Amino acid sequence: MIVFKILIDLLVEFNNPSSVILHSWTGGRKWTKRFRELDVYFSISGIVTYETAKDLQLSVQEIPINRLLLETDTPYLTPMPLKGQDNRPNFIEHTASKISSLLDIDENKLSEITIRNSRELLKR
Repeated sequence: MIVFKILIDLLVEFNNPSSVILHSWTGGRKWTKRFRELDVYFSISGIVTYETAKDLQLSVQEIPINRLLLETDTPYLTPMPLKGQDNRPNFIEHTASKISSLLDIDENKLSEITIRNSRELLKR
């Protein structure tokens, strides 16, 4: 995608600002690999729970765990099995459950990691 290439060029030009968040990341494995070299954060929404999101599910496995964030994008992008309802903050547990399954880590551990990542990011 040309927009990803442009963004990469801009990030390089501005010395890879490490506080960049790729909101509701769905870029796929190729672009995940390219962006992870720039030490950005990847924020994953409820889209990862959709059956049709196979490429995103694979790309989540390419994200460094210390650069992973979770988001709801409320009221949009409601995770399965609640798709069709307005999204709510507490629905993030469905997104977390899917990601912990993809990464084969405990949900509580994933929660600890992503909270720590958020705090680290917001300290900047």
